[in-house]
Amino acid sequence: MRGTRDIENIPARSAAPIRSAPDPGDRRRRPARRSPVITAAAIAAATVLAGCGSGAGALAESGLQPLITPKPGAPMVDSRKFLGLGSILVDGNGETLYMFPPDDRQVVSCTDACQGSWPPMTLPANLSPQAGPGVDQSLLGSLPDPSGGHVVTYAGWPLYTYAGDLEPGQANGQGLNLNGDSWYVVRPTGEIVIPPDHQDPRNEIDGGT
Repeated sequence: MRGTRDIENIPARSAAPIRSAPDPGDRRRRPARRSPVITAAAIAAATVLAGCGSGAGALAESGLQPLITPKPGAPMVDSRKFLGLGSILVDGNGETLYMFPPDDRQVVSCTDACQGSWPPMTLPANLSPQAGPGVDQSLLGSLPDPSGGHVVTYAGWPLYTYAGDLEPGQANGQGLNLNGDSWYVVRPTGEIVIPPDHQDPRNEIDGGT
């Protein structure tokens, strides 16, 4: 009886393919025609999702993207939280911004070769710097750059990036003594973030914390 059941079940299992075989060649051709389109769409969708995913993660964790879109050509001063530093100033690409004590909120003293290591945040002609969320627009300004043009300032301090920060989210220049003095990051309040071992009355900076 067991063998009989197996034989009887064979037609039932093969019935579905037989019913669906009015044009088997057509079924085989349809996937071939749609496959390149589906594959291209899937690749495009995956690329978009991957980009969105990485951007969202960067924004939430390291803050590498501005929250608002600046005017074309207008530099953006934004802020992001860094481990061990708290909320500090960054540019529109998420690059950490630094101040240089010898500038003394009066002049851009890092010029020529110094700017090779510390590129200043330049201000195109006829444009004003923009403040991102949490940044005080009233503290933004500019000073003439002896090398040409103007440099964006915050609370009077010219702002620079650091060539040693290889990607957004790094602050390798914090507390680094290079080109004549140490360099420090700045809070959105305008306060300078000075490491504890740099607290020296002889080199006290007005506004340092």
